[in-house]
Amino acid sequence: MEFNSNLVKRIGESLRERNLLVEAAEYYDAVGDMENACENYKKSHHYEQAVRITKKHFPANVVALEEEWAGYLEGKKLYDLACNHYVEAGKLRQALDTAIAGKQWGKAMQIIDVI
Repeated sequence: MEFNSNLVKRIGESLRERNLLVEAAEYYDAVGDMENACENYKKSHHYEQAVRITKKHFPANVVALEEEWAGYLEGKKLYDLACNHYVEAGKLRQALDTAIAGKQWGKAMQIIDVI
């Protein structure tokens, strides 16, 4: 299905202006504008959806997105989850730091073995 690009742009901008970032992301996803969909998912902290799109359409950006997600989770003091995403991003030092911060001693030891 072909969409009028001006109309698509206006609808997406309208949703963003109203701070309806998830709705904007879902809209862009539905009309195939994956770059804007991913950006709005990231801005709304719906990283799982952003990673899904990035893996399929922008695979070179997955590592940076995993690191960004980890940083967001670390800021929320969700250390165990942050650690997993730092590992996905290949940032083992940060993964170790978050494992220690989260008192995940077993996970910290596993990371030390790899480092």
